[in-house]
Amino acid sequence: MAQLMRLEHRILEQLRRRDIKHQPILIALSGGLDSVALLNLLYYLRPFLSLNLFVGHIHHGWIHGEQGQFRNDAWRFCQKLCAKFDIPFYSNLIELRPEPRFLIEPEVTLKSEEDMRNFRYTCLNNFLQQLSESSYQKVLLATAHTADDQLETRLIHLIRGAGHKGVEAMSFLNEEILRPLILCSRQELKDYLKERKSDYIDDPSNLSLDPFRNWIRNEWLVQLEKKRPGSVNSLSRSLRLLTEEKNSSTQWLDEQIAGDSIKHDLFLELNFNEKKRVLAYYMRKMNMKNYSQNHILEVIKRLDSPEKEHKFILLKHDWTVNAQQIKASPV
Repeated sequence: MAQLMRLEHRILEQLRRRDIKHQPILIALSGGLDSVALLNLLYYLRPFLSLNLFVGHIHHGWIHGEQGQFRNDAWRFCQKLCAKFDIPFYSNLIELRPEPRFLIEPEVTLKSEEDMRNFRYTCLNNFLQQLSESSYQKVLLATAHTADDQLETRLIHLIRGAGHKGVEAMSFLNEEILRPLILCSRQELKDYLKERKSDYIDDPSNLSLDPFRNWIRNEWLVQLEKKRPGSVNSLSRSLRLLTEEKNSSTQWLDEQIAGDSIKHDLFLELNFNEKKRVLAYYMRKMNMKNYSQNHILEVIKRLDSPEKEHKFILLKHDWTVNAQQIKASPV
């Protein structure tokens, strides 16, 4: 097995905590920085988790000019990268020569980011269904959303007037969507690919300021950071705190609990303060008397064990922890 790098160790720990192993995963690969980093990470983690990897690349349709050439180049690049890593390659484009031949082709020229995103997911869902039927098990779709994407999306939603809904976070794992890079910055990914000596291909449309997201990414946030260094991190932290405030409601707390146990996969998604709130709420529901902040901190410390299944006793309760649940039963 290849020696793992620091970022790979971080992602491996996160995947192990969620008991993701022997799992078929379809990686959404565009050929850009983020998705190539995702492919590399999962490729090098594959032997540690016995992952069954596939790649899905979406060609957005034939058009003239620079963007059309990029789409063709990206398709070739991703195909060669998958051959190098020996990972099955799924695409809506079957071949470019002697002429483009599509398995799934846009009915009209896709112009907006929303139209292209919808088309991508239509194709990817088609591949997921094929893989699920052939493997007889649920297939996860791995996307390359980063912490930067999280901030940009929150800002776009707030500007559109989405209120509290606008600051809701994308999670590491949500049903069949896996986002291993959601806590990573783009700079981290650049450094990682440089370390791995892995190339990627830049989409020329990313340099345009016309799409609103690109303007936020390449102009507004850059200028904000220049005007007041540290502001981007502060803004990201403020939006996260708004999410925590929203999540303090009883309804949200109830969603973290199933019957007499805490849902372990959801618990892993929480930050430190959210974990404390969920544990305090759970202890009250379980009628644990005289619990304190120190008891809550002790439980969090015990839950940080690398063991997938373990038990401990606290507050006259037996605590049982496995991949699915955290459960306390009276002694």
